[in-house]
Amino acid sequence: HPASSPTTSSSTHPSLDSSSTPPQVTSSSSSSDSSSGCDSCSESPVISEAYESSEEPPSGVPISNDHTARWRIFTDIGRDHFKQGRYEDAEKYLMRAVLEARLGFGERESHVAAALNNIAELYRVRKEYTEAEPLYLEALSILDESLGRAHPSTATGLHNLAGLYLAQKNFAKAQEIYES
Repeated sequence: HPASSPTTSSSTHPSLDSSSTPPQVTSSSSSSDSSSGCDSCSESPVISEAYESSEEPPSGVPISNDHTARWRIFTDIGRDHFKQGRYEDAEKYLMRAVLEARLGFGERESHVAAALNNIAELYRVRKEYTEAEPLYLEALSILDESLGRAHPSTATGLHNLAGLYLAQKNFAKAQEIYES
């Protein structure tokens, strides 16, 4: 289902809401501004200097480095531009957020999926469907791999892809996604 129009204050897209922290991909039909993000990032102690960049932190400990900090900043700025209808500016920042997420968290990590979903939502709103679809598909692939098919974020990613197909009036593909 479509993401909120950035110019409409009554409906905001949580994955483009500056108060939420990915990786939890959020439904494009939600109208909540509440934080619905990565619980481990907001509630666990930050580890940065304790581990060299080549080492993996213990399971459940959030990754923190310059790239993850820049990912957060670029995501927030991109979301703000999106809400203001400044799509070209939003695109620049959201694309940088994808790059920083890949560098900071790793290629196949749920924060990357959330960043991909954000830029895909921007493209969907701009009716650039051919640009949006591969990003949604990559985000879903990452979510399937990192969180599993039964995870709510994966289900929401499927819902967002189906919303793209609905926007394209490709009802058969949307139905296939909803039934999967």
